[in-house]
Amino acid sequence: MKKTFFALVFLAVLGSAMTGYLSYSWLVNDSIVCPIGNPAGCAIATQSSYSKLGPVPFAVLGFIVWIALLLLAQRVYNAHKLNLNPAPYLTAAFILTSIGVAAAGYFNSIMLFKLNAICFWCEASHTLMLSKYFLTSYLAFGNEKKWLIKTFAIALIAFFVPFFFAKGF
Repeated sequence: MKKTFFALVFLAVLGSAMTGYLSYSWLVNDSIVCPIGNPAGCAIATQSSYSKLGPVPFAVLGFIVWIALLLLAQRVYNAHKLNLNPAPYLTAAFILTSIGVAAAGYFNSIMLFKLNAICFWCEASHTLMLSKYFLTSYLAFGNEKKWLIKTFAIALIAFFVPFFFAKGF
């Protein structure tokens, strides 16, 4: 079980680091270094009109979510350590990661249909969020019947619904 808690923390630290880097780059108006492929994809995605909610970049909001997930992972660990019920923290983490999976679907539909560009850092963060979603689901619902099928179905719906509405953005 210790490895599972380590994974919860590790994923949140990586997600925080990635979105922290994107947030910092935006705040200091520095160009983003793309480690693979066409670096223009990262610049297009992170500097487009779709990259903000009002004046706040989604990278900053993502950073806040990842920090919240890190704090929830710590709460889950402490609850287990003290023989307390971690369910409220796992439920909160599951809700946050579900929203994160839906956000990943939204951003992927924007990148594919509106910007014609893919951002490596965005996709890496989306992959981490999906991993965190499944890990949190396992911890919260792993003892229930067909938890994996239910979790997978929710992820598919949350991720792909924005694609159906992408033409209307």
